Amino acid sequence: MFKKKVLITVLLLMAILFVASCSSEDIVKSSSVGGSVLELGYELDDNMDVVSSETNFKAGEDFYFTFFNNEPVGDNVITVELIHSESGEVLADGEYNLDPEFNYLYDVIYFSNPGKYKVSITVGDEVRATQEVIIE
Repeated sequence: MFKKKVLITVLLLMAILFVASCSSEDIVKSSSVGGSVLELGYELDDNMDVVSSETNFKAGEDFYFTFFNNEPVGDNVITVELIHSESGEVLADGEYNLDPEFNYLYDVIYFSNPGKYKVSITVGDEVRATQEVIIE
């Protein structure tokens, strides 16, 4: 009985140390509105979906984003912003003109320097999806 309590105590301490060692820099956040999905990864399949969703990439390395809106976007412009997570500074942005009946967008992006960043997708005046990434 005593050995069992010691083992449980040791396991709990190990779990606490593991959780405490996880830096907040390693945690990424995402958001979406109305069922929108923003995914990032190295490869797209034949349907232009991300094969394996990732949140960690190397500086200067190309990777894909895919945005699925779950319904026609209803606007002819989608804005993609690359934002520094800490400062909120918009490092780059691009506008994509498309048919308002479309609900899907994909492209290649990259970040030049290591850090924590956010990819943000805006349709009209509403942010539909964001995804933080860690660039090493």
